[in-house]
Amino acid sequence: MRSLFVLIVLSATAQAAPRAPAPVMASDKAVILDWARSVLADPYSLRSTGISAPLVSPDGRGMVCIEYNARNALGGYTGIDRMGFVWTPAGLRPAIHGLGGVTNLTCYQPGVVMRPFPELAKIK
Repeated sequence: MRSLFVLIVLSATAQAAPRAPAPVMASDKAVILDWARSVLADPYSLRSTGISAPLVSPDGRGMVCIEYNARNALGGYTGIDRMGFVWTPAGLRPAIHGLGGVTNLTCYQPGVVMRPFPELAKIK
């Protein structure tokens, strides 16, 4: 009886632990590029683009952060901004309104390291 109880507790603990997120695939990058084309005022002149390694979101799902320096509607660069994306059952989605417990501030946390994201800088 005791071993059954220990087995149940261990399996519940293992299921609650966050899993390492999958690597960022080309299809995930395509979602990010589509987001940039549809949301940013001038996505064709992005500078200082970067992407993080896959991370674990505050609610235990996988997430990835991007950074970019975009022009505003008046043509001026606004400075480097970061945006989070969360993997959902429907695929990678922007973390708008705290989806997955993620806000843009999540991507500014210490330990979120960016590496070059040339595909974002060269949107066509």
